[in-house]
Amino acid sequence: MVRDLRAGAGAAIYLCGGGELAAQLFAADLVDEVILKINPLVMGPGIPLFGAAVPTRDLVLRDARIYGSGVVVASYRVAKR
Repeated sequence: MVRDLRAGAGAAIYLCGGGELAAQLFAADLVDEVILKINPLVMGPGIPLFGAAVPTRDLVLRDARIYGSGVVVASYRVAKR
């Protein structure tokens, strides 16, 4: 289904959260970009970025913004295999 959505015309697909689904999409080579929001707060063990192991892939930094609050938003392009 995700491959069909990507093949169609229209806007990009944006997944916010959902580590299990993100891991499946990464394993299927369906992720083009990763945007990470880093908050300056440590809250125990937290939630894994990916719900399962994902293949090793290089990420290429596209943009990074630092906000006055200390939040950092970094955008990475996923390098193709």
